[in-house]
Amino acid sequence: RPRQHRQRQVREGERGFRGAATGEIHFSAPMGAVADMIAAGNGSGSVTAVDGTFGQAGWATRLLGVLKTVEIFSLRSPWRNEGLSYDTCSGSFTLVDGRATLSDTSLYNNAYKMSATGFVDFARNETDVRIAVNLFQSINRVARHIPIVRNIAGITTERVSVTGPPSDLQFSVGSPTEVKSEN
Repeated sequence: RPRQHRQRQVREGERGFRGAATGEIHFSAPMGAVADMIAAGNGSGSVTAVDGTFGQAGWATRLLGVLKTVEIFSLRSPWRNEGLSYDTCSGSFTLVDGRATLSDTSLYNNAYKMSATGFVDFARNETDVRIAVNLFQSINRVARHIPIVRNIAGITTERVSVTGPPSDLQFSVGSPTEVKSEN
């Protein structure tokens, strides 16, 4: 039976995770080992979290490491001490035969905004996710109205590609924005 719209306050000790999350997740799979269940699973979900951080989660630490190699992102690094923090983080997914497709996925705080599209295929052991990272959110709000600021705002967006097996994600900066099509 799915749990609906329950809020969970994440404890600080869980790899530095912090924040409050609400949402709904539906999942069905044949019984077995967790990895096998996910690889054969079907379902959907939508989650929103507020005022938190992903702390020292492996994928978040690796994403930040890649972003710090880009010079413009090194100028003002809002994630120095807290890891990948957010005011609001939300996303939806569908899971069909072990393939999770991300939709409406975003992370926002005053310093940056990230959005992601793509898939994680647990059955085929592959990932193809594209993340658009927009630093200096305050500049971009002004950029719509002032042409010279619009030029500055253009250099504060970077694309990150996430590929490889879900257990060993590879991150690269400046990759194509197109996500692989269905095989």
